[in-house]
Amino acid sequence: MENISDFYPAIFQCAVSVVRMLIAIAFSVIIIPWMKKSAIPWLKEKHLYGIITKFVRAAEKLGESGTIDKSAKLDYVMALLAKRNITVDAEVRAMIESAVGDLDDEIAQGMAALTEALNSAGEDVNIFYGDHTATVSVPNAVEFDEEEHDDDTDEVSDEEPSRAPAEIPEELLL
Repeated sequence: MENISDFYPAIFQCAVSVVRMLIAIAFSVIIIPWMKKSAIPWLKEKHLYGIITKFVRAAEKLGESGTIDKSAKLDYVMALLAKRNITVDAEVRAMIESAVGDLDDEIAQGMAALTEALNSAGEDVNIFYGDHTATVSVPNAVEFDEEEHDDDTDEVSDEEPSRAPAEIPEELLL
């Protein structure tokens, strides 16, 4: 009779083959159907939203530059989607509106960050953003006249100039 340890490699190979077979069955029964049902549609939707976002940004830039009429931006996006054989239904229309909202939010965040940066630099400012134009207002701004200023007689005052606090309109805040 041979030694039992001579059979260990054969037993180990059989066990590995059984485990591999169980993993393959589990993968084909659980993972693949889940991917077909959930993951692939999610990825397609994510890709579609990325395309819509790019088209919305392009329409906004063309509207700002005057290449297309501002009221025709939605038609421009829909025409680009139609060229890619994407049917514009209620869901795609909602994605377009969401992309516009996301773009507006990004602009508002940028304006708030700019205001914060300017305020932290020592200037209390207000930045108002509307109709794709920004208006910067510096409360109690003092004009500087170079001719009247003498570098040799700089006086430092203990009083700080009164400034109104910077206010950001609520529609710009998140």
